[in-house]
Amino acid sequence: MRDPDVMSESLRITGGCSLETPVEYYTHRDCEGWSVVLVGTYPIGEASYYTRLRRIVHELAGAPGAVVDFEEVPWNPPEDRLRASTAERRVVGGLIGAEELQIGRAETLGWVAKQVSFQPSAGWRVHGIRALELVRRAGLVVMEERARAVDQLLDWRDGDRRGPARYRLAVARAVRLQARSRPAGLEHPALVMYRAEAAVRAIDQVNRQQVLVWDVQILPRLRAELLGRGLVRQRVEWHRVGQLPHRGAAVASLLLGWALQPWPSRTAAAQAEPTATRTRE
Repeated sequence: MRDPDVMSESLRITGGCSLETPVEYYTHRDCEGWSVVLVGTYPIGEASYYTRLRRIVHELAGAPGAVVDFEEVPWNPPEDRLRASTAERRVVGGLIGAEELQIGRAETLGWVAKQVSFQPSAGWRVHGIRALELVRRAGLVVMEERARAVDQLLDWRDGDRRGPARYRLAVARAVRLQARSRPAGLEHPALVMYRAEAAVRAIDQVNRQQVLVWDVQILPRLRAELLGRGLVRQRVEWHRVGQLPHRGAAVASLLLGWALQPWPSRTAAAQAEPTATRTRE
């Protein structure tokens, strides 16, 4: 029996296993020509998911005067390494290592990482997430625990047949939890605030056609900011991220030590671009 459909404003699961994220279109209620498109992104997904999002953003960027603002993944610039304390450098190193580990393990699901398949283009305004700032906003203990949890989940030995099963089960559970509530509820409030700040500054700098490419966890905050500035949502398009692992199969593999093969979406589904579904308000 399939899992029931679950949905929040920023993330939904349809057909029991198809994960989707929104692209939302806003116009200002008074100022003609001021529009914003929120492109919600998930950190990992099928290759076809990022191909489709890239195409959408490039088409929107082609409009005269359009501005694209793009949230990039955590990084550790040289100047931050110089001003960080010894403890901060240790935790930042753990976070960067955890990020790299997640990139490699995405293929266990037949997926790819955003930073591999969805890079900003020339002319886009890129807003990098500084790893040191994440540590200072949330605290050393919180971020060290986060990096350690990722390592424990993803750093399995070669030949460990249960490691991939643990990862599939963790993804299946975490994503369904996200889709049952606001995704930002799973992120540390201080980090949501920090990651939204760059987008808010970008919104205040532009009063024409704008595209914001941001993680789905930050969308609830950005919606509130847009509404407060007189921008009204006109429509929403949903785009398939990928097929979620089946929890029952992951549990069976974990308990019995079976090795599951990558999902068919890695080949066939990645070649067949999904059709977006649209809802109007």
